[in-house]
Amino acid sequence: MADIIFNKFLEAAIDDYLSGKTLKITLIMSNSELETAQATARDYDTLDAFMTLDECNSVTFTFAHAGDGRKTVTLTGEVDDTNDRGSMESVTGTYTWTALAAASRSITGVLFHEQGSSDDTTAVPICYYQFAVPRPADLSDFVVNFDAGSGKFIRYNQGV
Repeated sequence: MADIIFNKFLEAAIDDYLSGKTLKITLIMSNSELETAQATARDYDTLDAFMTLDECNSVTFTFAHAGDGRKTVTLTGEVDDTNDRGSMESVTGTYTWTALAAASRSITGVLFHEQGSSDDTTAVPICYYQFAVPRPADLSDFVVNFDAGSGKFIRYNQGV
């Protein structure tokens, strides 16, 4: 007997979980546990659990819970019957940090998370997107672009 999770349910589960929540994206540097200890980091329930989150420390990037360096983002669920999966996708597509000054380390990726209520003790990490090549901040606009239809972060595949 085979077990099946239906693709439409996977899409609905993602959409229902994300519904009504303020979601954020933040820049992560190379010393983060997201880079150095992924097996441990994936078990963390909140951003506060990270010993070393290593958010961008540029002087033009205000990090932490209320920081404007954390951009608001819209994510949605999507069903893919052809490939038997549900996925989470960025609706916005492009995020820009204007004239991002130098940081102490290269930026290795972006972390999507719930904002939480008043601090990072309730901010739930959703997914981490690692760049193919670490990128420096150099006072130019720092742009992260997820093309429509290809910015899928979480894929729930059928076990077939």
